[in-house]
Amino acid sequence: MSIDDYVRRLDSASTIQDKVDLINDVTSDEDVHVFGELLSDPRLACLEVEAPAAHQLLRLFAYGTYADYAAAAAPSSALSPRQLRKLRRLSVVQAARTQRSLAYASLLTSLGLDSVPELESLLAEMITVGLLQGKLDQRDQLLQVYSCMGRDVPPEELPSLVAALEAWSEACRQSLGLVCSEMETAEARHAQAQQARRQVEERVEAERAKALAQREAATAATAAPSGHDSAEYGSSGAGAGGASSMKSLKKVRLSAKK
Repeated sequence: MSIDDYVRRLDSASTIQDKVDLINDVTSDEDVHVFGELLSDPRLACLEVEAPAAHQLLRLFAYGTYADYAAAAAPSSALSPRQLRKLRRLSVVQAARTQRSLAYASLLTSLGLDSVPELESLLAEMITVGLLQGKLDQRDQLLQVYSCMGRDVPPEELPSLVAALEAWSEACRQSLGLVCSEMETAEARHAQAQQARRQVEERVEAERAKALAQREAATAATAAPSGHDSAEYGSSGAGAGGASSMKSLKKVRLSAKK
């Protein structure tokens, strides 16, 4: 069952004993590890006066640990084996919230266990059902914690929790502002680089066009004959024609003498 199922069950819990039975059931249910919805439900507020042991039991599973139970337990408030195992689970989660390396020796003491195999069985079970993520270091007798589920927060801890969340939120805002500033700077530098690249490409294209025009002009000037060359050609032709005429005239004169 889920915590919501137990909250709906309150609709039919008409007597104090019904509500006490509900609390016994929810604290024994291995699928339920948070209890804030029941504690905040006004239909259970009467138990503080009419069944204080049951109400204190619910608070123990919501906020407490096995060490708290062992320090205050009386024969009349003995827990069932299922409740004890569940409370030990919650106690490991409580320790894993603030520590990332838990020694077996410390856990054995805080959980009231006598043997390492019993402890490792509990921890392996918790990892299997997803209450925490971690690794059992059997050589060094440690539980290495990667992450764990959350627990209900006692009312007296809410102010410090709110302060921590506000500090975290402010740090996030500052980080976001820094990221935005860096992005704007990077975008401006990118725009400048793009503009400089375009200017270089334009200059290169202009120089290329200029060189091409100069080459075409030089090619055209080399292909067309100049006026000086034509004049020399005409003069040379005239000189050859004049020499031929003089030779013909001499031949005529010799013939006449004969």
